[in-house]
Amino acid sequence: MGPDHWFWDPAHSGGIHIERGVHFFDAASALMGSDPIAVQGTAVRRDGGPVDIVVATATHPGGAVATHTHSFTHAHRAERQLMRLDYGFTEARVTGWIPTFATVTAWTDEADATRWERLPDRREELLAVPGPRPHGQERITVSVTRGAGSDRPASGRGVGRVVPHRVDCVIDLGGKAGLTATVQDDDRNSMLALYRAALRLRRGHLVSDATLKLDGPDNGEWFGFERGAGLRCVVNFGTKPLPLDHNVDVLLASAPLDGRSIPQDAAVWMMHKEYGSERQASG
Repeated sequence: MGPDHWFWDPAHSGGIHIERGVHFFDAASALMGSDPIAVQGTAVRRDGGPVDIVVATATHPGGAVATHTHSFTHAHRAERQLMRLDYGFTEARVTGWIPTFATVTAWTDEADATRWERLPDRREELLAVPGPRPHGQERITVSVTRGAGSDRPASGRGVGRVVPHRVDCVIDLGGKAGLTATVQDDDRNSMLALYRAALRLRRGHLVSDATLKLDGPDNGEWFGFERGAGLRCVVNFGTKPLPLDHNVDVLLASAPLDGRSIPQDAAVWMMHKEYGSERQASG
């Protein structure tokens, strides 16, 4: 991206923590089943240039910690994406901007080693989750090396176990193409279809020199933004439906509306009615 690209301007992109990092904060919260209770962040500016490295540490209930590092310092062909999940006796490494490949290393006892060995036979059951649709190229492989470690008790953070066997597992969902455009292209209800519809709205209503306006309550229950031409997007992060103003027309929603309310974990793109009337009149 060139030095004048909108990405580098926090007034347009929100900065790296928001424009890119937000997806990984969300993923970490989903994996841990909780929102962080404390967050620390650091931004590093390139000499004579923009902020291109950010780091954040998020502490979750129970003492779990998520560390996020996002940098835009590599050439395109050298880009890499890694999520490392450390469970003490088990470590998972998930790679790819669209995470479709993972390796898992675990230390375990005989009973759990046997359970690991049965996982490939449960492939269809394990992949039957909301979102990705199996396409036949997925694979789960498991290798158990018995007696790879000592049979003396091992402990970590107050947890003690006898774990002499090493497990190496590979989960491969078949690459990006099998889970993204190829599968979703003909699905009108897919995330790809929603993304394309949102882009069409943005292109049709974007005012290039307009200021991006952000708003929302301090408790973070919802977040809204708009930039000229009356087009507005609101995301409901709260636990209850969020009522819509009566002076807006809904153009696009990521989930069915609850009457005139935005359901939990849903986004709505809308147009202020006065702007919509002006566009019709000028058209």
